[in-house]
Amino acid sequence: MNSTTIARNAMAAALCFASIAAAKPHGVRRAAPPPDLSGGWSNLTATDFERPERFKHLILSPEETAAYEKLQNDPDLVEQDAKAQLAKAGRPPPPDVGAIHVEYFEKIHMLRVRGEVRSSVIVFPEDGQLPYSTSGRAQLKAARKREARDFANPESRPVEERCLLGAGEPLGPPLTPGLFNANYVIVQTRDVVAIEGEMNHDVRLIRLNAPHGPPQIRKWMGDSIGVWQGDTLVVDTINFNPGESYQTTSGGQYILSDQARVTEWFTRLSKTEIHYRFSVDDPKTYAKPWAGEMVLKASTSPMLEYACHEGDYSLRGILAGARRAEAEGRTPEPLDGGDPPAKP
Repeated sequence: MNSTTIARNAMAAALCFASIAAAKPHGVRRAAPPPDLSGGWSNLTATDFERPERFKHLILSPEETAAYEKLQNDPDLVEQDAKAQLAKAGRPPPPDVGAIHVEYFEKIHMLRVRGEVRSSVIVFPEDGQLPYSTSGRAQLKAARKREARDFANPESRPVEERCLLGAGEPLGPPLTPGLFNANYVIVQTRDVVAIEGEMNHDVRLIRLNAPHGPPQIRKWMGDSIGVWQGDTLVVDTINFNPGESYQTTSGGQYILSDQARVTEWFTRLSKTEIHYRFSVDDPKTYAKPWAGEMVLKASTSPMLEYACHEGDYSLRGILAGARRAEAEGRTPEPLDGGDPPAKP
């Protein structure tokens, strides 16, 4: 990543983060070694990626925070609320087991950044919603329809269903909060920063002070290059694999095209916190760049194996069920992924 690219990305990020308090400039990297990001971390939160309709502002009051945390930590209340939201949208409850039965979710506390309780990870645009272009919204709608109704072959199923990437793709980039298994281990060396996610088996490698690879090579999780600016690790990621264009996260889904560029900033605040922010520039999908931030908290929890139905026996069952339905002269029962909400 050359100085011109860094300057351009920094300018775009500055525009994205105009709605929040700006970080102090760090200047040139001093001669001392950079901060060490190594350790166990978690971004577990009850805050969704995009802002739910129930919240009108980025920063929540103590009363709003207490009420929402109480809701998220009571499975019965979550189920009642989910059914009410679906009914409000004119949609029936989903037929699949586990869609709104959330005993295994770990949405305990809302996200807190600089002492503020946040209603969404997204901070720009100010409404906390992804700024899809008309064509981008059509892409999202088509991807949701494929996930809900296309059982033709393994390649038509989402990557997490095929155990290629973790459910919710928590390693991104950008890093996104998961409903469970939201743990990471970071290992930092002179040349590479490696981030392992507990969800599935993924390890994302960020090469330091290196050039990007050729655009013909499209890696899972993209091609990430990092440089130190002051005490902040700045990561530039391009060349995303088209197989992961449709990504899921807490509270919804989003699209990253083959033209997407994601910039991330990792700043270690203390022994127990890393301030993490990001911006996404994807003119093929969005009308303007968008940005978000969160805090990674130090975690002493061990990283547990996530087998992801080893051998893909669940995928074989899904396709076998579809073939059985076809043999009986009926179409496979659709999983109603719903349509993206209309935007003005």
